[in-house]
Amino acid sequence: PMLNMVLPEAAERYRRLAAERGDGWRIPPPDPAQFGLPDARMQGEVARRLTDQPLRTFAEPVRAAQAEAMRVPCSYLLASDREGQPYARHVARAEAAGWPVERIAGGHLLMLTQPDAVTEFLLRTARAPSIEERLS
Repeated sequence: PMLNMVLPEAAERYRRLAAERGDGWRIPPPDPAQFGLPDARMQGEVARRLTDQPLRTFAEPVRAAQAEAMRVPCSYLLASDREGQPYARHVARAEAAGWPVERIAGGHLLMLTQPDAVTEFLLRTARAPSIEERLS
């Protein structure tokens, strides 16, 4: 589950927000200023689209059959402008598993600030061999 993937202080913050401001089941939208967007117009557009996130979507694991997961091309895209890089351990796991890892300068919303780079990354990933193909 997502709560196991983020830093412990972030998981606690999500739980606390849900308890204090989300009726115990939802996480209120974040402040769009945290995304490091380049201008007020983009911040406003993002703010209008942010909604509450049910806490259970962060707490329940995603299940996929191992055989099915092995047939999917995998790669990891890291938004590299985060202070303290909370996802460094996930990058290390992806690299250890043989996944291609790419770093793009920017924050959480790379699809808005670096759309061409994200598109190219997705196209490369779609064309890449699956884990199963790499291991054979």
